[in-house]
Amino acid sequence: MHQDIASILEHQAENIPDSVFFVMRESLETYGNFNLKANSFAHGLSELGIVAHEIVAVMMPNVDAYLVARFGIHKLGAVEASINTAFRGSGLAHMLNLCDARVLLVSDRFIDQIAEIADSLIAIDTLIVHGDSRQAKQRLKWRILNYDDVFSVKKNNPNRDIDEYDTGMILFTSGTTGLSKGCVLSHRYLIHQAEIVCEQFRVTIDDTLYSAFPLFHLSLIHI
Repeated sequence: MHQDIASILEHQAENIPDSVFFVMRESLETYGNFNLKANSFAHGLSELGIVAHEIVAVMMPNVDAYLVARFGIHKLGAVEASINTAFRGSGLAHMLNLCDARVLLVSDRFIDQIAEIADSLIAIDTLIVHGDSRQAKQRLKWRILNYDDVFSVKKNNPNRDIDEYDTGMILFTSGTTGLSKGCVLSHRYLIHQAEIVCEQFRVTIDDTLYSAFPLFHLSLIHI
């Protein structure tokens, strides 16, 4: 049985490297090639000082770079806090302060939302910007890095000391009746939910699953 999310990707990359992992718009990734990208990103995060069990916040739209970041975080044994991209103001500040992440991966599309609340964020000290980072550098006082510059030359599977009951992800409730609550999800939970989907819908290795949900949504995590 796999201990964590990243080990599933590594297993697939070793056994069926040329099989398609996902298709997103014009982007098609095989397990083998994607695993190398996630490894490179993971080593880059490690070189920035990110360690196992540390929370890294991610606020990005549905792009392949988000998936690279997600698996790169998992490969370090770190924890992804998925941020709803529609939030702004006090609700967004609440989520970022609640997860206490010092590093935020963010699309350049959402810099305005971050700049609006920058003075109220208590832990953030580094932004990794996917896209054009010039606006972030002009408006924000933190260390600003370009997403593409994070990748390391190292591409081997990183070592990590975690087990199935360690936290893999923090997802936030919608905040319909109050401030969003952070749901702490273990690797075992995430894997088991995917197993349930496969069992109930009789998914096989030959099937393709389609999702219209954002990557921060629980339904897509299950897929």
